[in-house]
Amino acid sequence: MKYELTYDVERNLIIGHIHGEFDSSLVTKMASDLADMIQKHDCYRLLNDLRSAKITPSTLEIYAMPRNVAKSGEAMRCKRALVVSGSLNDYHFLETVSANLGQQLKIFIDIDTAVDWLMGHEQVPSKPDAGDGK
Repeated sequence: MKYELTYDVERNLIIGHIHGEFDSSLVTKMASDLADMIQKHDCYRLLNDLRSAKITPSTLEIYAMPRNVAKSGEAMRCKRALVVSGSLNDYHFLETVSANLGQQLKIFIDIDTAVDWLMGHEQVPSKPDAGDGK
């Protein structure tokens, strides 16, 4: 499994590319690296290109993936667009589990539509323990 994360300065966007096997251990490692990039660039948008990935997780792994992201803290606040090949129907469960945990995740088959979604909503959720600052 191989992945890379880069920062697009012009669009203030973190871009991920995954090649090879996509499983929960990759999600855990990538979420940790993503949290570091979020802090370094103060960027809370991720475009994750999975079109070259081999995606074969079980239902249990899909259920665990958003929880692995939540463990990384900063990555939990990130608005994430996943671009996949194939049918979107296969990914509704991942979107649902992510939404139930308060994560902003949406699956796309078109990269331009994914970028539009990421760029169209600038609001970043506040940290759960941040309070109102008063």
